[in-house]
Amino acid sequence: LIRAYREAVNGNFEVANMMQQLQYDKITFTDVYDREERQETISGYFRYIASKVASQTEGTQITQETKEAVYNSIKKEYKTISEVSVDDELVNLIKFQTGYSANAKMISAIDEMITTLLGIKQ
Repeated sequence: LIRAYREAVNGNFEVANMMQQLQYDKITFTDVYDREERQETISGYFRYIASKVASQTEGTQITQETKEAVYNSIKKEYKTISEVSVDDELVNLIKFQTGYSANAKMISAIDEMITTLLGIKQ
């Protein structure tokens, strides 16, 4: 993809030919982060970098999905613990209604007994 010339010029094309040859020659590339040296052509190194970025992106996406799953699980557990349980509250309501009803009957019975006692006294 590198052309040796654009327009006709006087002189020799030694530098232009060397530039064109670069696409076929292997060059030593040094990875800044890993301090790893690789002998590759320019296009080969580009493919290497592209695959490395794709691999790191996939790893990052997997990590993100894992963290989101953990977060959602924790959030669901927190809601279960902290929010009102409708089932438990309904059971408690039925218990308290039964207790209230029993107490109301007892008060009614006591009231009738007092009324009877007052009726006997008179």
